[in-house]
Amino acid sequence: MSEKSIGKFMFEFIRNHFDLVSLFFLFFYTLLSVKTIFSKGMIPGWDHPVHYVHAYLTAIYMFPELNILGWDPFNQFGWVFNQYYNPGMSIFVSFIYYLFLKSIDFLLAYKLAFFLAYFLLAPAVYMFVHALTKDKIAAIVASLLSITTFVEESTWLDAGLKQMYYIGMWPERLGLVFAFFSIAFLAYSFASKSLPRVLFLTRISA
Repeated sequence: MSEKSIGKFMFEFIRNHFDLVSLFFLFFYTLLSVKTIFSKGMIPGWDHPVHYVHAYLTAIYMFPELNILGWDPFNQFGWVFNQYYNPGMSIFVSFIYYLFLKSIDFLLAYKLAFFLAYFLLAPAVYMFVHALTKDKIAAIVASLLSITTFVEESTWLDAGLKQMYYIGMWPERLGLVFAFFSIAFLAYSFASKSLPRVLFLTRISA
């Protein structure tokens, strides 16, 4: 294959799949936005140490017993973790830790989960907007806005990067990721005329 034909193929691919190419670049845009989390040590923020302890206890002690509830003696003068605060974050970090067959440092698994919780809102919002409007440009713009930090962003209310960093409330961001994916799959199932596909997409959204 000549260089000219390769260039033509790449041009046609980008033109026909500009949305996928945009999401690919958004991945690196997000990585550059949060690259400091991979510095040595714990991510600074109020809740990160507590989240880390709960995720660690879940992965090391609870998962092998096929249970997610356990006793945390280090915080709140002792309490049952994953009972009064959503366990999704702890399960997500544990899943990544075991996905690498426990070959990575647990803090790195925690940071990877943090990064994915921040980034995955972009494809989730893309699918959500595209499922409702079928407009790829609007979906890309929405996904870009979902991972862009603005001056007006609140550290308490927006589930954005400031809230994730300063307060450590990234489980809420992870919840939004699953919520947008779920609604998007449900919307796609409504638009599908294939019964097997409807049942499959509805099952995923559930």
